[in-house]
Amino acid sequence: MRLSTDKEFASSNAIVDALRWQIASGALPPNTKLPIRQDMCREYNAALATMQRAIDMLVTEGFICCTPGKGTFVHPHPPSKADVALVFGSAISSRSLFCEAIRSVAGAISQDHSYRLRTFDLHGDQRERHVEMLVTLASAHRLAGIIVISPSSDILDALPRPTAASVPLVLVGREGRNYPEYPRVEVDQPGFAAAAIDVLHRRGRRRIAHILADGIYGYLDDTTEKLRELGCENTPYLVQFVGEGRRWRGAEHIAHLLMRLPANERPNGLIIHDDNLVQWASMGLRASGMAIPGDVEVVVHANHPYAAQCVVPVTRVGFDAHAVIEAAISLLQSPQDPNRPPTKIAAQLLP
Repeated sequence: MRLSTDKEFASSNAIVDALRWQIASGALPPNTKLPIRQDMCREYNAALATMQRAIDMLVTEGFICCTPGKGTFVHPHPPSKADVALVFGSAISSRSLFCEAIRSVAGAISQDHSYRLRTFDLHGDQRERHVEMLVTLASAHRLAGIIVISPSSDILDALPRPTAASVPLVLVGREGRNYPEYPRVEVDQPGFAAAAIDVLHRRGRRRIAHILADGIYGYLDDTTEKLRELGCENTPYLVQFVGEGRRWRGAEHIAHLLMRLPANERPNGLIIHDDNLVQWASMGLRASGMAIPGDVEVVVHANHPYAAQCVVPVTRVGFDAHAVIEAAISLLQSPQDPNRPPTKIAAQLLP
């Protein structure tokens, strides 16, 4: 592949770009042995010093590796096949316990697999710098994919698009439903509610209250139907919503007030549907003076391995953050199909 005429030599940057593209496109698969330097100089019409600079740059970036006495090879896990950007959006979403759970497993996944997860926060003072880094890495074929946690339109507009010249994109979280053109991973929130109700029903609880984050309405009809099928009470005032961010603390007051109801109306089972509300709701329950689990049995949402702090005994049901990221990486490896249904992560009883 000649990058210049006979009268001008190729630059090291041009050689780097050409070899990056060949490695990213699969023309040079991992572990491929490259020709000796002199042959590469003839192929690219480059001086030996220029070729060595290009090789050194590619070694630093992780595209190739040199083995003394054996030669120069395409790296077994070059960035275009192994480096995945893990992107977090708004400040509120990034502070959520779901995001904390994802962050907590990123390092372990990088150690256990051939993928390297790199975290980018697209909010606050870091936004502009991290967007610039993402665009640079994508244009240089140094990303195998981008996973966006809790996506929003302003975040997606800032990212490199998943074209043939760019990198695949996968969305994680219920917010991804607003962008059906992208493959996405969702936790099965209706499945969580069903599993939580089953736990309480097996323990003889029939008057079950719910504390939810504002905006989670989509599965309430299914939840109501399941309560009806199991013969549980289905009173509207037992379903309470709390706003996001600083308003999460409202769960403390709601839990306390629910426990102040008359004995014939007070719930004997409580489901906290969002782990960001768990700490506050548990404080309200403790302040109420009710015996737990004697007077009221509590099931809370959790994201393993990052469980919310809780000051009363609870049963945790939720999702494994490892499974979420593994599913997203699997989608990055698959052809980008806008008609593919979302990958659902099932709820499970957690430690």
